[in-house]
Amino acid sequence: MSTLAADTSRAIRSLIPAGTTRGQVVTAVAVAMILAQVALRAWATAGGWFYTDDFIFLSDLARDGFSLEHVLAPHDAQVMPLGLLLAAAVGSAGGFAWEWAAVEIVALQAAASVSCLVMLRTLFGPRPGILLALGWYLTSTLVVPSTMWWAVALNQLPLQIVLFLAVSAHVVYLRTRRVRYAVATTAVLVVGYLAYAKTAVVPLLLALLTVLWFSSGGPRRRILGPLRRFWPAWLLYGAVTAVYAAVYVAVVESINRLPGRSEIDGLLDAMVRETVVPSLVGGPWRWQVFNDPLQVAAPQGWAAAAAAVAVILALAYVLLTRSRAARSLLLCVLSLAASFALLATSRAQGLGALVGLEPRYVSDLAPVVVLAGAAMCMPVLGAIEPSRRREPPLLAWTPPRWVPVAACAALVVGAAVSTVTYVAPWHRDYPTRAFVEQAVEELADQPIVPALADVSVPDDVMWSNTYPYNTPSHLLAPVDDLFTTPRIGEDLQVLNELGELAPAWVPEGVDAVTDTGSECGTLVEGPTEIAFPTTAYDYPEQWLAISYLAFGPGTVTVETPRESFEAAARKGAHTMYVDTVGNLDAITLTPPEGVRMCVSRVVVGDLLAGFS
Repeated sequence: MSTLAADTSRAIRSLIPAGTTRGQVVTAVAVAMILAQVALRAWATAGGWFYTDDFIFLSDLARDGFSLEHVLAPHDAQVMPLGLLLAAAVGSAGGFAWEWAAVEIVALQAAASVSCLVMLRTLFGPRPGILLALGWYLTSTLVVPSTMWWAVALNQLPLQIVLFLAVSAHVVYLRTRRVRYAVATTAVLVVGYLAYAKTAVVPLLLALLTVLWFSSGGPRRRILGPLRRFWPAWLLYGAVTAVYAAVYVAVVESINRLPGRSEIDGLLDAMVRETVVPSLVGGPWRWQVFNDPLQVAAPQGWAAAAAAVAVILALAYVLLTRSRAARSLLLCVLSLAASFALLATSRAQGLGALVGLEPRYVSDLAPVVVLAGAAMCMPVLGAIEPSRRREPPLLAWTPPRWVPVAACAALVVGAAVSTVTYVAPWHRDYPTRAFVEQAVEELADQPIVPALADVSVPDDVMWSNTYPYNTPSHLLAPVDDLFTTPRIGEDLQVLNELGELAPAWVPEGVDAVTDTGSECGTLVEGPTEIAFPTTAYDYPEQWLAISYLAFGPGTVTVETPRESFEAAARKGAHTMYVDTVGNLDAITLTPPEGVRMCVSRVVVGDLLAGFS
């Protein structure tokens, strides 16, 4: 050891109180690492804001209120009562209370990190080696998207907590055969099923690690032995999984179907070569904005290749120097295969290989990598067949101390770069954030509560496939005391592409015949039918605009073939807007009693933002 290294070692040891055990030192360092990670995640999360699905949660709560039916209802092919309960807690604060959503995310991340430490101590003891595995998880870029997007965090972070704790309790059960630990594992699985359907993979992982480390012999004996010895656990895990599966099938409309070859071409390559492998060594280092602020992994070609080489060399060294290490990779293969199957039969059918570049779809692989990587390099305590040093090793070379130190430093720096660059767009005024914040500010500044036409916002604010959540009545539901959205109203306003208030306007469409040769246009003194020269066929969000001059105030009635509307009309020149449904050949307009109206234009078409 160099003089500098020796002096540094002595200086560090001098700070440790006499009588402190190695386990206590390891735990103290681990806690300090977790606190540092939580501080970084708190910084990242505090600067973020809501995005797409988040608004769906808040809208449902604001419009319908909290109820058991709401919590148990499926969301986007998920049954997630736990997540919806957490969402309700934020929604109860009123408005867009991002600070409370951020608190939930950071608390869940802290719980996941502590759970990771619990698993590592339970399986491997308080040895210094667990700090490397913990450090990888704390800096993993696979987890970062789960700390920026609230809706993702409500699924993914509880799943990670469940995976860590389920493995811990299950391994203690395998060591002791005390049923209470199998019951504890089952309770953890129940919590997982309340959060995320992907919890169904956890019992498979528990079964696989049992076969790999707590059994021996040929394939038949290795499988049948644990079935006989640990049957209470399999009965409990199977029962809760079967109940969940029955509930899921009963309440969720499946979005899964067998994919075509063209739909999944390149998906596995994108998942493994461009997303997972670079993330193992601190990547991907570069991101590409997909739907601002959402990003996908975009490592440069040479960087992805270098990451693959680094991972292969590290694996080769471990496999050549430790026996029974390769089997741990099966855990990663199982987790990755489950993610691939889910994506191939659902998301990939609309977006193709692009979904393989989104780390949030494989973030549950991070806990499995921690488990598998640690088990490759350290023996699982109490296991029948743990990994161990090869005697003699197939590779006798031992790398200089600076090699692992440099590798760890490069991983931490790379992960920091990847994290900061991923977080940056979330801290900016991305379209959704800018639009909603501007709209709320404008609405709050109005002296009179404005009436808004409930038309879709731009796609980069809220995707059209989320309708009706892309309309003001839903998107802005948490602040619905600031505006109204009538289906009929005089001189309505709309939100333009910036979230600013603007007068409504139907520039073109199917015009009715209102030109009678007089300056008045069509004179309306009683119920008057106004016909269209051709049928105005129904389509989503069509609006009827009636421009008129009223000689007095009162209530106007507008009748279409399917509905009848009433609205207050003021004296003077105005435009009445009606959200109609169905085909229109004609309308019947009835003015206020004793009031004449001159109708200059009647048109059906798209409602747009005009100019103030």
